[in-house]
Parts: sequence; structure tokens; C-alpha cells
Amino acid sequence: DDDDDDDDDDDDFTVFIEKILDILFQFSTGDTVVKSYFVKFEVLEHIWNAMPIIKDPQWLLKLVKCIRQLSSDANVLTELFRAGSIRQLIQLFKVEINDLKEKKKLDNQIFQSLFNLTKIDPKRQIAAARDGIIPYLKESIENNDAVKQLTLQMIINLGHVTEIRNILKKEKMQYFYMDIIKNNPSWVSNALDSLTQWLVNDIEFIKPVFLENIENIVEIFSMASDDAFQLIIESFHRLSSVESIAQELVTTDFIHFILSRLGYENIPAIRVKLLLILTSLFDYSTNQKKLVKEYNLALEIKPLINDDMILVSSQANELYAKCKNALKS
Repeated sequence: DDDDDDDDDDDDFTVFIEKILDILFQFSTGDTVVKSYFVKFEVLEHIWNAMPIIKDPQWLLKLVKCIRQLSSDANVLTELFRAGSIRQLIQLFKVEINDLKEKKKLDNQIFQSLFNLTKIDPKRQIAAARDGIIPYLKESIENNDAVKQLTLQMIINLGHVTEIRNILKKEKMQYFYMDIIKNNPSWVSNALDSLTQWLVNDIEFIKPVFLENIENIVEIFSMASDDAFQLIIESFHRLSSVESIAQELVTTDFIHFILSRLGYENIPAIRVKLLLILTSLFDYSTNQKKLVKEYNLALEIKPLINDDMILVSSQANELYAKCKNALKS
């Protein structure tokens, strides 16, 4: 009989907990006024304290769903952050759940919550990086998780924040960004932008990854659609401003692709960028005369001197004069 009483007690307790979780979930889906009470530190503190002692994965999942719901309201994100949500959520990745499916469900909810918390705020992105999110993002992308598009966006966002780069450096993330560039076509421009911005900040550390993958980089340039090209041109401008990378680019078909693009490119700003890249390659070339002769550079550039756009014509004029001088030497 005592055993039956214990079972009844357990059942009652389970029903009680589930009712509380249902009420919390209802509150988390309320309007901003309701949510603003929920995200106060004194309320959330009880939830964070409860999480490590909750053994039932379903209960834990429901609590994290509450946080995800709260994080979907931009008006309460500051309070949610102040209550230590980023650190607490990242700690939950360590929770051991035997059922892999349940574990994935929980992780996905955590990622969605963290994405909402960090997406437009560098301060929160820095907090997430310091609290150890990077290895979990890497793992999600490598495992091709259901939330991979979300975690790709998060890792790329982190790459744009200067204060995070030392953490990325420790994790050797430059190679991971290069893998994204090579293996995720829809993320090429974003990852390339992150990595070339990092390059400008830390040339000696980042340039080896570009030098080792120069053929892949040139292929991206040559194969880009018109829309994609507009998104990657600034990254290639940054690459050409680094001497050793510029010299390596000259050994490929890169100049051939630039000249080909100049022949039909309609957007003046892109024509200017292409000429700036060509000028960098010329300036850093170890044999300028050979370069001009090999690509018939003076003749290729000359028509652009009469371009209607003054920035195009002046940049073409400058490069043309350099080419003529190189031929005289």
C-alpha cells in the first residue's frame, strides 16, 4: 500500500510540474507587457536554478521553449540578456540526454534562442563567444543539423566583430571559414566578407589560409553570377591589397578573368573596383613589364580612359600611365 501511495505521490508531482510548465509556456507566448515581467532577473533566476536538477528531457525542453518564445520579442532582449540567459543557455549544451533525438530537439531550441539574443547586437555576440558558443556552432555546421542555416549565420556574425577575433584565433577558425567558403555556395559572400575583414585586421595570421586556397578563391571570382559578384567584389579588393596574396593571384588566371569582366560590366562602381584590383596587382608585381606585355594591359585599359564615369576614367588613366612607363623601362 505504501508503494501505491508513493506512486500516487509521483503522479501528483508530475501533474503539478507539468501544469506549472504549461502556465510558464502560456506566459512566454503573451504580449510584451507579460513577457517583460517574465524576463526579470528574480523570475528567471528560479528557472536557471531549476534547470540543472530537472532530469526529464521533456520538461527541460519545455522550459527552453519558454526562453525561445521570450527571445522572439525584441522588446525584452536586453532584460533577457541581463538575466544571464546567454551563459545559461550555452551551459545547457552540456546536458547529457541518452535519447539522441531528444538531445537534438533541445539543442535546436537553444540555438534558436541564442540566435534571437545575439543576431543584431555585437555586445551579446561577444558575450556568447566568451561563454563558449563557438565549438557548439562548429559541431552543428559539421553535423549538418536541422538548424545549420541558423548556426552558419551566427558564426559569420561573430566573424565581423573585432573583439571576438582573438577567441576565433584560439579555435583556428580561419580554416573553418575557408571550409564554409568552399563548401556552402549560398554563404560564400558572407564568409568571404568575414574572412577578408579579419585579414585586414591581422594579415600575418590570416594570409596563409588564402595562399593555400588561391585556386578556389579565383574560381569563386570567375564563376560568380552578376548578383553574387556585387557581393564579393569588395572582398577581392581587400585580397589584392595584401602584397603576397596579390603576387600569388598574378600566377593564376585572375587577371584574365578581371579583363574579361571589365569588357561587359555595366555597373560603374564595380568597374572602378576592378580597376583598383588590377592596379594593386600591377603595383605588387615583381615583373611589371612582363605583366603588361603578357595581358596586353595598356591596350585593354585604354578604352576605359574615355568612360563616361569620371572615377572609372581617372582610375583607367592612372593604370594606363603606369603600363606605358613599365614598357619604357
